[in-house]
This record gives sequence, C-alpha cells and structure tokens, in this order.
Amino acid sequence: MIERQIAQNWSALEAGQPVLVTENPSLHYPTTIDELTEDNTVVWIIAGSTRRAFDYREGTVIAPA
Repeated sequence: MIERQIAQNWSALEAGQPVLVTENPSLHYPTTIDELTEDNTVVWIIAGSTRRAFDYREGTVIAPA
C-alpha cells in the first residue's frame, strides 16, 4: 500500500514565529521559524543549535505555537 503525504500550507507562517513541529506522531517539539522561501514551500527552523529545512510535501506539520 502506498502512503500519501498531505502537503502543508505554510503561507500564514513568518520568520521569528514560535511553532510546534510534528515530524511523526512520536516526534514533536517547539521551535522558531528562521526563514521561509518566497513561495512558502520550504521552512527553515532553528531548534537549539540545529538549523533544519522542511519541504511542504514531506508530511511534517508546522503549526503556530
């Protein structure tokens, strides 16, 4: 069976905003938006000393905290 990922709409997010990232049901954490691409399809976050990018199609949920 093929699992379908739901694309996220991150157009309401902005740099500096506190958010909750949910990568899967057992992995979620608070963090801050560092940067977004102009089309809001890639979000960069900073968690501690780590900077990561997420693509809107990979299924990660990023929601306002």
